[in-house]
Amino acid sequence: MSAKSRDKHNRWRSLTVAFRISPQENEVFNRKVFLCGTTKQEYIINSLISDKPLQVVVNRLMINRLSERLDRLINLLENSQITDCDIEEIQYIAKLLLAVKAEEKNLKE
Repeated sequence: MSAKSRDKHNRWRSLTVAFRISPQENEVFNRKVFLCGTTKQEYIINSLISDKPLQVVVNRLMINRLSERLDRLINLLENSQITDCDIEEIQYIAKLLLAVKAEEKNLKE
């Protein structure tokens, strides 16, 4: 059993929430979490509870991930092998980039 710990607001997270998703939904979910740079738990909590539309962890790892994924998607587009999941990923990357831009703007103010 893992050690008990508190979140960043000093709250115990003692409840477990579970749900079922399809393999396709899981693939999309994993891609979004991977690109966002957070844990699955943080991604879900931020998506459900946060007032911010999208929370992004901007660091070198995230930038490298975005770059790799965009290169892959460009290759798929060039070869006409793009799927619906890939289109969703492109849309999500666009949202991520807008969130990063908004975050940079807020830091400058």
